[in-house]
Amino acid sequence: MTVIRLQNLVPPPKFAPIIGYFGRTGPIRILDIGVANGSAQLAKHWFPNCYYHGGDITDTHLSQDERKLMDVFSLVGTNGIQGYDQFPDQSFDVVILNHVLEHLAEPLNLVHTAVSKLKPGGIIFAAFPGIRSLALPSGEGTLHFCDDPTHVSAIDLISLVNCLLRLDVKIVFAGPTRDVCRYLIGLCLLPWAFIRRLITGRWQARGLWYVLGFEESIVGIKRVPL
Repeated sequence: MTVIRLQNLVPPPKFAPIIGYFGRTGPIRILDIGVANGSAQLAKHWFPNCYYHGGDITDTHLSQDERKLMDVFSLVGTNGIQGYDQFPDQSFDVVILNHVLEHLAEPLNLVHTAVSKLKPGGIIFAAFPGIRSLALPSGEGTLHFCDDPTHVSAIDLISLVNCLLRLDVKIVFAGPTRDVCRYLIGLCLLPWAFIRRLITGRWQARGLWYVLGFEESIVGIKRVPL
């Protein structure tokens, strides 16, 4: 039985701005730092001609099929510096930092490194739990920032914007992640989440991130030198 997943029908937030900027068919080079199992499969689905280079501190969470879909996988350190010499400078059209910065003690180190790997005219996407996540109730699947014990840095949106501006990145978008489809799904799920909370005493985070404003994101384009 074939399972139809929403992320195969509607672009995930990390891919939507890339599709709007580059389209889907071009031979773009993607550097995805902090890859989840399924990330490469999803990238190859939405960008069938892409070169996909994944980087993470471990590969134990990746299936063999996922590893085979990656053109290259590299192990990197947790400081945003160690191991990143494996990625040539100014060689990627896209750099993705999807829910990785909050796991680092010095997240801006990785931002500096990521921008250095981006071609002029390339696009960077970063997503992370916003400050609002600190005011949400605790829930299964991470609804409050501290539900995940590996979250060690609360990312300040303005500080990250200023860091990117100093690195000559034009900000296209910064704020709570916009995803109309997933927002509407969250609205539909919200009553059931309340009922589940009354029955079990626990919130379930699944499907509620966008309607409750858990996630913030930034989209930027590295300026072309004049």
